[in-house]
Amino acid sequence: MRTDVLKISTIFYIEINADMANNESMIDFTCDGFLVYSSNGRVSRIPFNAHTDCAENGFSLKSSLERTGGETRLTLSVSAESHTHILAVECALPFIKTGRERVFLNGYQSWTDTKEFGIRDRMKAPSKILGPIIEKNWLNRYADYEFQRYSGRRGDLHGATYGWVRSDGDQVSFFGSLDESTGFTFFYADLKGKTFRIVKDVEGMVLPAAAESTVLLDVFFTEGTEREAVASWFKASGISALSAKPSTGWTSWYNYYQNISEEIILGNLDAFASRGIPLDIFQIDDGYQTAVGDWLSVNDRFPNGMKHIADRIKEAGYTPGIWLAPFAGETKSKLFAEHRSWFITDDAGEPFATGGNWSAFYSLDIYNPEVRAYLKKVFDTVIHEWGFRLLKLDFLYGACIRPRDGKTRGRIMADAVALLRECAPATPILGCGVPLAQSFGTFEFCRIGTDIDLQWHNKAYGALIHREFPSTKYALQNSITRNHLDGHAFLNDPDVFLLRHTNIKLNDTQKKTIFYINNIFGSVLFTSDDIREYSDREEALYFSGFPFVHKNIISSSFTDGICEASFTAGNREYVVFSNQSPKRRTFSVPDGFWFRAAAGEVPASGEVPASGEVPASGEVRLDAATYWIPGKTDMVLSPWETVCLLRCDNLEPGIVAGSFPSAFPGTEPIRIEFTAGELKISKTGRLFSDSVFFVAVPADTVTVSFGGNCLSPAPVRTGLQGAPTVVAIRIESD
Repeated sequence: MRTDVLKISTIFYIEINADMANNESMIDFTCDGFLVYSSNGRVSRIPFNAHTDCAENGFSLKSSLERTGGETRLTLSVSAESHTHILAVECALPFIKTGRERVFLNGYQSWTDTKEFGIRDRMKAPSKILGPIIEKNWLNRYADYEFQRYSGRRGDLHGATYGWVRSDGDQVSFFGSLDESTGFTFFYADLKGKTFRIVKDVEGMVLPAAAESTVLLDVFFTEGTEREAVASWFKASGISALSAKPSTGWTSWYNYYQNISEEIILGNLDAFASRGIPLDIFQIDDGYQTAVGDWLSVNDRFPNGMKHIADRIKEAGYTPGIWLAPFAGETKSKLFAEHRSWFITDDAGEPFATGGNWSAFYSLDIYNPEVRAYLKKVFDTVIHEWGFRLLKLDFLYGACIRPRDGKTRGRIMADAVALLRECAPATPILGCGVPLAQSFGTFEFCRIGTDIDLQWHNKAYGALIHREFPSTKYALQNSITRNHLDGHAFLNDPDVFLLRHTNIKLNDTQKKTIFYINNIFGSVLFTSDDIREYSDREEALYFSGFPFVHKNIISSSFTDGICEASFTAGNREYVVFSNQSPKRRTFSVPDGFWFRAAAGEVPASGEVPASGEVPASGEVRLDAATYWIPGKTDMVLSPWETVCLLRCDNLEPGIVAGSFPSAFPGTEPIRIEFTAGELKISKTGRLFSDSVFFVAVPADTVTVSFGGNCLSPAPVRTGLQGAPTVVAIRIESD
């Protein structure tokens, strides 16, 4: 049974009015309200407060506001003896006091821009100026534009599933839904009007007669730092990330897009394999199939089929990955032409478009038994016959584009994700274009931002079309602002970095910033470059990221394009400053003493001698002030520039005080041991570039050796007062 929600949503609703019990804490509040429902043609109203347990005319409601320590949980559940429609849930809370707060609001799906918003920010639906273009390309179907309110006013903002309010400092007042399976939970903040509301998307929800109690709201509140609050929320939810390891890789999309072939794929594969580059995943993206939806119909650019490609990738030592949009079928596909009844329809029974990509596309109805059988066949073929071991599953939001069959969008999305997991129970999944909550604890990896672009940001697109359009600026923003999900929900995929100089409009500074941000905040580190075309400088920068060491974020902030973060890699501590704005910015270096990483750069041999060679001066001629920086120093960064610093105070013997050309000095595959006056250096892995290590040595060091050969390393003047002697040691690449 289908219900036209738009015609009756003004009649049926739930409203909660909440008042703070303590002005100093968001988690102390009371609530009261009422519920309106329709059953058997009768409209009824039930008042309730924070602790209500009532029943009338076969309809039961129970509300609860429970506090445990520094946490509060608000729940509202209902049941009915007869067929009942629930069409809206709304909760008003006094969390906005001054309008000067910043409010983090998670975007609807992977690609939706997400950050802490302020009173000057606005959220806009696709511009009405576009008129017929919107209708032709279905630009309003990529997110929540057709079922959530977009006023376009400054400070009138909303997000999905979770968020927080920050008044000042590093403490936040956090709110997050613990159950999105009954419907998406939206949070609205009007900073000018100083109002805050929770709106549950229950469009299409029908309570079956005599069914078990249904939870309409289950919202968690706490206070603390961003990372503390998010960790508490996941603990309360009982959700944990699936077991997976951070991964490096290559994907075909951001260089060739749909114009791929067997020759292109195998040529790029050989470029990595012949150099022994330790990738984890080699992934084929869109373009191998004859049409989107016809996944098992491989086009003639792959004459030997997809099993041949997967086998070659395995022979190279990599995990073969492949892209699918499993719920999508484009207009020109055989799937759509021959099985139109398999697709989601509008009220008139016509296919309901999901978006304008390709020849326009539609989404499969996951509750259709034939659709489920078809998807299982596709997955069985791709996994078991072709042999792919990673699935990138894209455009997943389409599964819940319309509520139907008495189910909300949230319920449908949860069922859709469960179906994918059923089809691929043991094969890692990288989700993309998906409402995030349903991916928590279900996918191993998930995209947390929009696609990067070959330019920094298309302002015209930003002003006119949807928030989910490709943008390097927004991709980096989301990589930073959603970094707290990494390891709690899944491993974050920030999208690719690109270092090449062909087929790209990004400048060198921008490319290096993408490289750093993805390395620091992501757990999936892919590129799409043809490394055979790299210049020496580009190749050195690429290799400076190996070995890929996962970063543990301690703290991070991102406001107006300015990012500051502290993190650890291995047992070393770092800070990063990233100026993602078109203006010069000044950053203050934290207390301590720091080495400025020079990713991909090695000083000339005249500056740092070869191992065993002592320069005439007896000291390395290196501009120490460029690399060793004391705390409280003001650093001026150029537009789009990023700088990473290694903490190198409190040095102990054998500790690396800096290095070239690693992007993260101190993470290289070397072992340094000090015993009986001898400092021994050995490799534990491959060095891809000639490297220079600055190593702290005690005063009583007699010899320094590498690979059994005694060296005569040159001392370096670092400027660090009271530190051990630091010597420079050059080690050649493998």
